Amino acid sequence: MRPNRKGWCPSAHRPMMSGDGLLVRIKPAYGQLSSAQIENIADLSDEFGHGLIDVTSRANLQLRGVQEAHYPALLSALKRANLVASQANQDALNLTLAPFTQTGSLGWRCAKQLYNAAADFAELPAKFGFAVDCNRTRYLHTASADIRIETDADGQLLLRCATLPAGLPSSETELLADIVMLTSWFSEQCQQLSSSIRQRMPDILNQQKLPEQWVSAAPRPETARLQAGQVRDGLYVAAAPYGQLGSADLRALASVNEVVHITTGRCLILSKLPTTEHCLITNACDPRLHIAACPGQPHCQAASIQTRALADHLISENLLPTGTDIHISGCAKGCAAATPRDLCIVGNQGQFDIVEKGCAWQAPNYTSLTDTTLLKQLKILAG
Repeated sequence: MRPNRKGWCPSAHRPMMSGDGLLVRIKPAYGQLSSAQIENIADLSDEFGHGLIDVTSRANLQLRGVQEAHYPALLSALKRANLVASQANQDALNLTLAPFTQTGSLGWRCAKQLYNAAADFAELPAKFGFAVDCNRTRYLHTASADIRIETDADGQLLLRCATLPAGLPSSETELLADIVMLTSWFSEQCQQLSSSIRQRMPDILNQQKLPEQWVSAAPRPETARLQAGQVRDGLYVAAAPYGQLGSADLRALASVNEVVHITTGRCLILSKLPTTEHCLITNACDPRLHIAACPGQPHCQAASIQTRALADHLISENLLPTGTDIHISGCAKGCAAATPRDLCIVGNQGQFDIVEKGCAWQAPNYTSLTDTTLLKQLKILAG
């Protein structure tokens, strides 16, 4: 069984303490930030944190290393820059908008409804989230979401819960009412079921079935995954290595882009690539794209290994099997990857376990490896 993950999805109004200070999350509306806002975030990260910014799987940016005494001043600065919602319940909304969603399109209009109504929503668990994926091709089908707003093959809206294959037919006029209906059902089930059950939609669906009429429409079958490099309309997709950028990287982005789109897969959609030095991944063949790595030491108190330094070392030494998906986790909670990977390297009291074809919390195939024996075993596995 997967160990309980501590904490919550932080926001600007409700930060979370980590190993290196408070995590303060910025949730850009529609996933968009202007060049001025990007520069502002870089400045604030240097002033109040340690210049490192996480790009999260939900298309947010997260400042690290904020000291509690400095947090009120940071929050005030974020509000002045229009980087956070004024009300805490609006700021709590977790919404991921599909890449390439055009301003004024169906998906955009649905997202706008959610943003406008967020202050009136009933309180939901801090990790509860929405994915708005209404384009002809779905990009968020594997993204974490409790409720997915999609379309069927005829373009009609539907609401699909978690990973169920079908959902509830809806419309723009009925959208908010249908969301209230689904979230009310979810809240009722949470109250009735054991408190030991994690309060996310998949956990509830493992215990209770939705009414049949709520699972009567299938979403569009076309799906795709973002690839780093130049894409349609002259745009570029760039990935943040292991989900983290420095303040200098943000300034490089702001110098050549009027708007930056933060999107799924810890990726950015850009009109231009920076001309100055940066750490962005812009090549679909970059091996770092196959590695999920949590922050690790010293950023997380639960981690017992330096995950990202280990990832860089294994790549430089060519010690990872070619074409395999890797998860390097600081502990057995497996926060960076909730689905099975070809290979998991898991911190265990400063040593390493290896799980093949599984998740970080599952029984390891090899355990208590030292630095030396880890490298030897990886050489064997790499063939």
